[in-house]
Amino acid sequence: MIKLRFYLVCVSILIFWVLSTLFSGVSVRDGLFGYIIIGGAFGVFMQASSRVIRFLTLKENILTSIVFSCLLSIVLFFLLNTFTPVIAFKDGILKGFSTDVVVIKDFILDKNTTLAIFAILCGTINALMDELRK
Repeated sequence: MIKLRFYLVCVSILIFWVLSTLFSGVSVRDGLFGYIIIGGAFGVFMQASSRVIRFLTLKENILTSIVFSCLLSIVLFFLLNTFTPVIAFKDGILKGFSTDVVVIKDFILDKNTTLAIFAILCGTINALMDELRK
């Protein structure tokens, strides 16, 4: 059981590292140590997702896992951004693209929108990885 939880926390650290590298509005200070600390906190928080669902006496399925993982990650990243100097959210840019039919321009996101989109992606990917494990 402890090995499984450690494995899931390590997967959460990797998810956080990849997504924070891809997002231009997320900056992690202190190098590798910062990624491990923030990603570890994210992993531990995501372990509480299924317990929160069971505490609220909801049926645990993929939809409730995604919703509660997203909510918990928004709360976690907001608290970490507010109270720790290790992670900072700033204005980000989502790059657009164009094809022959569709043209999507660049989006400039403010700090709170960057935090919300980043947290929703982290929570969704983590919930999907957890469901695939089951």
